[in-house]
Amino acid sequence: MLGKIKYRLVLFLKRKIDRHLSKKQEKYLRKYQKQTEFNTWYWQIVTKEKHFPLPLGKRLKMYRHGFKADDYHLYHFEKNDMNQYMSERDRWKTRNVNGEYNLLLDDKMVFFNLFSNKLNIPRNICLLTHRKLIPMEDTFKSMKEVLEHYPKLVIKPVCSGGGAGVHVVEKRQNEYYINLIKSDLKQIDEISQNGEFIVTPFVEQHRYAKEIFPNSTNTIRVIMIRDHYGKVEIPYALHRFGSNQSGCVDNVCSGGYFGLIDVKTGKIGEMTSYGTTDFYTKHPDTKKQITGVQIPRWNKIKKTLTEVMEKMPYLKFVAWDIVVTYDDFVVIEANTSTGIGIIQVFEPLKGTTLGKFYEKNW
Repeated sequence: MLGKIKYRLVLFLKRKIDRHLSKKQEKYLRKYQKQTEFNTWYWQIVTKEKHFPLPLGKRLKMYRHGFKADDYHLYHFEKNDMNQYMSERDRWKTRNVNGEYNLLLDDKMVFFNLFSNKLNIPRNICLLTHRKLIPMEDTFKSMKEVLEHYPKLVIKPVCSGGGAGVHVVEKRQNEYYINLIKSDLKQIDEISQNGEFIVTPFVEQHRYAKEIFPNSTNTIRVIMIRDHYGKVEIPYALHRFGSNQSGCVDNVCSGGYFGLIDVKTGKIGEMTSYGTTDFYTKHPDTKKQITGVQIPRWNKIKKTLTEVMEKMPYLKFVAWDIVVTYDDFVVIEANTSTGIGIIQVFEPLKGTTLGKFYEKNW
């Protein structure tokens, strides 16, 4: 009898302690989550570069509702209803639409291994990690050897997005260049001193894109979603072009231009950038016509990407980054989320097919 009482007492105390620890753990998790959200809010919204002046009162209102200060001008909130627009805080939620399957797209080596038999993707020549070169297929021992075989390369982080950390490395005769700036082999080796980078061949783009802006690889983003019935749709597609400010990349956060593509026809619309509220039919730097330009093989691009995503039902969202070449198209990478500003400067997202998709899946 005494043994049973002791057993029940120990069991009772254990449950009490477990409940106490569980509540304490939940408290710490909530505190950690709030701290993480605050840090993200501060660094992704408050400290973002500001291209337009805005009175302090209006700026604080923007921050309170999860928008960047520049969004006031870019979305024309002096006349448009803020409630029709997704905020940057909303965008954070969209990053986990694919859940644990994000890894399949985020990691460039995993992505290549999974999709290279389905799509035309630049091969991984080697991995650079903390100034060490690890060959993937060939027996290269140094970047000098790699550049002997591939005079123009792209070096990009294994896990990154938005064009961050991308370098275009080129050998011209006996001289080396990084992002169009004359460099040397030591500087090329130093690119990987603080991380892991994948090295791929440079992709030569189609003439139409090169004529508009020749100094950067000008990419197309095709946004694909899967609805509750499993149907794959393309709610938006956009074209990006480099500028004198962005240099050899078309990164919109570095000053590149962007515009919507008519999904049905494949024709490019007006362009703009994050540094202006103006819209352009011609590239401001090269003066080449943009609006109305037809993307070659547009129907093939849509059909191919749709068929690939239809065979992967575990992916609900993919933002493909592609380059149209002279005889085909190449998939540079795929993303688990997309910037919403590049769409909302043209129209608000709430109420659209993509906006409704986000609301159901975050």
